[in-house]
Amino acid sequence: MRLKAFLIILTLIFSIFAVYAVTSATLQAKLINEEGALKLIAAGEVKDGDAWLGVSLYPKGFKDAIKDGDHKTYILAKGKFNKDFVIPEKYYGGTYEIAVWNRKVYDKSAWSQKNGYRLDGLLAYRTGMISK
Repeated sequence: MRLKAFLIILTLIFSIFAVYAVTSATLQAKLINEEGALKLIAAGEVKDGDAWLGVSLYPKGFKDAIKDGDHKTYILAKGKFNKDFVIPEKYYGGTYEIAVWNRKVYDKSAWSQKNGYRLDGLLAYRTGMISK
């Protein structure tokens, strides 16, 4: 019986470490105008394991972040990353958010209802205006 209890506790401890494996990340974001196209460049480093990059674009004067925004996610492996995104003209004059997150969560939040998941465990965050 003690062995069974020990194994259950050990499994729970390893599960916690697996979910919270990433504890730090860096993130830089900058806008560049390249050959008439506006790009958002995200660069940084995930220090301890896999993480998620969330990128959100919002048009000028948006009312509802969930409905009006364009939201994308990308898995990041441990180590340095550099990703660029072409910004559609409809977002010029709007804003962006870009963040590195610890994990993907499946729950009943409003965000999950629309997208099927949400990101959790914020590690790094940047925001800014989208202007040419």
